[in-house]
Amino acid sequence: MTVARNEPVTLRCKARGEEPILYAWFRRGPGGERDRVRTAPDDPTSHRMLLPDGSLFFLSAKQNKKEQVRNYFILLFFMGT
Repeated sequence: MTVARNEPVTLRCKARGEEPILYAWFRRGPGGERDRVRTAPDDPTSHRMLLPDGSLFFLSAKQNKKEQVRNYFILLFFMGT
């Protein structure tokens, strides 16, 4: 998916199974580093929100001004108690 800088975007997901379903999004950057994606309201400075269905919403896509940045997002979900 290609997203224009400063535009909103949603990474959609769908999981079905035993409730509750817990979602955790991770980002793999261009250097291979992996970080858990911080979302509001846990991080009040974040421009990302975890939606009730587990999708990840970005209020605005951020980009390095000098070069195009390619990030990969990974979703892990856990079902049941």
